[in-house]
Amino acid sequence: MRVGFWRLVEALAKRKIRATTAINARVCRSYEPVARAMLELGWEFMGHGVVQAAVHALPDQRAAIRTAIQILRDFTGRTPKGWLGPGLAETWETLDLLAEEGIEYVADWVNDDQPYEIRTKAGVLVSVPYTLELGDLPVLVGQHHTEAAWLARLKDQFDRLYAEGARQPRVLALGLHPYISGVPHRIKYVEAFYDYVQRRKGVWLAAGEDIYEWYRAGPRAPRPSTAGARDRRHGHELTDDVGPTRSRPAASTSLRSRAAELRRPRPPSPRGGEGRPSRRRSWFSGSPFSLSAYTEYGHGPAREQACQGGKLRRTKGRVIR
Repeated sequence: MRVGFWRLVEALAKRKIRATTAINARVCRSYEPVARAMLELGWEFMGHGVVQAAVHALPDQRAAIRTAIQILRDFTGRTPKGWLGPGLAETWETLDLLAEEGIEYVADWVNDDQPYEIRTKAGVLVSVPYTLELGDLPVLVGQHHTEAAWLARLKDQFDRLYAEGARQPRVLALGLHPYISGVPHRIKYVEAFYDYVQRRKGVWLAAGEDIYEWYRAGPRAPRPSTAGARDRRHGHELTDDVGPTRSRPAASTSLRSRAAELRRPRPPSPRGGEGRPSRRRSWFSGSPFSLSAYTEYGHGPAREQACQGGKLRRTKGRVIR
């Protein structure tokens, strides 16, 4: 958080990629310079609990969800649309509670390459793709693969989804952590992957909320391979509907200073009009969703103490001024 975060920021800012930050809400208070930097960059703030604690271990799950949302609302001035549970954990009630508290999409269900709807007691949530197969934490820390093997896996995943995206859009989500990917010997692999992706035509670098809004705005088309199928978990129905069958081009961004470069205007309507793509390809979200970029920022007592010691600050000459 103290150093690796700024390396990730510079890597993404240089490539004009807007990220979705899955953030423990207390980071906004304990690591205010970091949270403020992400806000100034126009990154999407996604609910990720108050602290890094699985929801099934909380004495009052609704209160924790409500508190996390309120802290993010107070800090950013808007209610978060997305939610990634700490540890991707859920109970039977989690989806209902999230919908009741105003969350519109979730990323806990790592079972598809396209968005789909989940019907809850409080209305419909959208599952926006995420994965445990590509992130730096499971691959580099959990599975102990080398950085070269990680980069090869990322490219293989992208190449396959890009080919399939010629027929129907696909999402590649990449989860990054500053203390893992932001270290000196790994950041070049992150940069290499984004450079690889940006050399391909028809790839949309988008935040999670952009993909959610794209899906909700466009017509639905049944997925040919599973049309008519249904799956149920804890009383929640998963639909087979996928979003529009066309992707968006990479959007140009404009802002004040480098931070302004990342705050893109809302994408044009997928139903047509200016910016309508002539080809269909995979779509990505800006780091880390069609390439989605998710960055996760955790909070714990030791980290809070280090921050309160006054050693965490933005240094003159960084990307964020």
